[in-house]
Amino acid sequence: MRKVNWIGREVMSDDAIVIQDLEKRYGRLVAVNGLNMRVPRGAVYGFLVAVLIAGVSFYASFYVLNRTNRTIVSSGQKRDYLLYVPRSYDRTKPTPLVISMHAAASWPAAQMEISQWNKVADDHGFIVVYPSGTTLRGGGTGVRPKVWRMKGRGLELNVTFISDLIDKLEAEYNIDPTRIYADGLSNGGGMAFAVS
Repeated sequence: MRKVNWIGREVMSDDAIVIQDLEKRYGRLVAVNGLNMRVPRGAVYGFLVAVLIAGVSFYASFYVLNRTNRTIVSSGQKRDYLLYVPRSYDRTKPTPLVISMHAAASWPAAQMEISQWNKVADDHGFIVVYPSGTTLRGGGTGVRPKVWRMKGRGLELNVTFISDLIDKLEAEYNIDPTRIYADGLSNGGGMAFAVS
């Protein structure tokens, strides 16, 4: 009989059967950089489940962040936007419009959360619209992050989209044409400059 140290436990053993029993009871012994560590099977499964949940949660967050509530067809392409009309809106009064554009690799709902325009709109009685850029490939809808294309045909399509969006909102709401404002964050700020 000899003394065997099994992960901090002293065990008397003279054959490998005891070690096999310990492995069955406590998991396999794994050598990592010369250190003996016990890694139960449950830990491996738990880790894999955690990675799976994180991946699904990350992908699902695209749907939440990409939340929009309206669409328009502009230049033959379906485009999304998020519209906020305060409860105080009165159809009989001309109402200002703020167009707030998101940064690259973002979405209208993210711009809404960052800018906090909805709170200001409630306090001061104006409508806010958060238009959506396109995917890097130029698609107008979908869950991928959006950008404002600032060159060539992409810029032309985006300027036309904002113009069509203003026309649509003027047809649906009493928008004051002398009080239409555009702002944006980063890439969206460049787009605000382009449409001004």
